[in-house]
Amino acid sequence: MDNFIFPSYLQEGDKVAIVSPSGKIDKNLLKGAQERLASWGLQSILGKHAAAASGKYAGSINQRLDDFQHAMDAPDVKAIFCSRGGYGAVHIIEQLRFEQFCKSPKWLIGFSDITALHNLFQYHGFASIHAPMARHLSVEPEDNAGTLSLRNILLGQLPTYNCAPHKLNKTGEAKGIIKGGNLAVFYGLRGTKYDIIPENT
Repeated sequence: MDNFIFPSYLQEGDKVAIVSPSGKIDKNLLKGAQERLASWGLQSILGKHAAAASGKYAGSINQRLDDFQHAMDAPDVKAIFCSRGGYGAVHIIEQLRFEQFCKSPKWLIGFSDITALHNLFQYHGFASIHAPMARHLSVEPEDNAGTLSLRNILLGQLPTYNCAPHKLNKTGEAKGIIKGGNLAVFYGLRGTKYDIIPENT
């Protein structure tokens, strides 16, 4: 898909959700993430089972599914922060529904196995952000380049890049779609409808 729907940029006072669709996370890291988001002027709500645990996962499949679906459906939530990656997001991708989400699109933020959710969102035509998760907001310093870039992008302050040329560069033009994510997850999605379309990528 070439033309994605981009959710609205965030404004001070907007509400975001923190959910745990994959690995379990310490509740203190969730608290730290909420503090960081508050420093950005954002309100955050935790999924009901964000700090749950079932083996290595953040709760049962149904608990993780319910939290994520609730965040997708909530009209006042403007972005969904995944708490961490690991493994488990693939358990819920076939059951998530987009009827309400289409009425109030929001940013999905995460990396690692959250790649499965990025591919799902892109399959349905929505842009998402492969970026630091709630865990990283809690442990990284305020001036961390990754979290600062995420903050700026969410608030509509898009980056510009100036790269010095190298003498071995060959000038020219190229056009295509850049896809990023976890290669192991990409491999696991091969042959499914969430696989990357290789043409022009």
